[in-house]
Amino acid sequence: MVKFVKTVKRITFSDEKIIELIELYRENECLWNIKSAEYKNNIKRKAAITDIAKNLFVKEEIIKKKITSIRSTYLMEKKKILDSHKTGSGTDDLYSPLVPLYEHMTFLNDVIIARKTKSNLESQIIEEKKKINENMIIYDINQMRRKKNILKHINKRSRREPRATKPTTIRRSGKRIFR
Repeated sequence: MVKFVKTVKRITFSDEKIIELIELYRENECLWNIKSAEYKNNIKRKAAITDIAKNLFVKEEIIKKKITSIRSTYLMEKKKILDSHKTGSGTDDLYSPLVPLYEHMTFLNDVIIARKTKSNLESQIIEEKKKINENMIIYDINQMRRKKNILKHINKRSRREPRATKPTTIRRSGKRIFR
């Protein structure tokens, strides 16, 4: 049995070609502006990708992958910048993007909102607190059960023992015995 392996030829873009791609991408708001009505029009989006591919003489799949790659790189650089501002670093320690294309992608600032992430440490602390709370609840339930069992036992004993009433007298061989 012969297996055919699809080989993908890696195409590298020069900085000039990437800048041209970014400019074409910016012109086609239907591809990136989620606030635009055209953004939801899949036919228009497909046509825009086709036009960009024709202008750059590259296949559509490669354009889609390259746009995804450029956006991801832009988001990573943006996150690094924001993180460096949050740390309270001095102006000398602030991160400046190493990617020369960062400035060309700033038009995405209005539409790309970085998601908040949780660190592993925060999630571990939250999980530990949940476990502690669960254990405390289980402990409280067990304590309530013990108290309930003790009360049941006390009630059973009190039922078996006669209640205190007036002493009764019994005569045996002429002597009175109080009970």
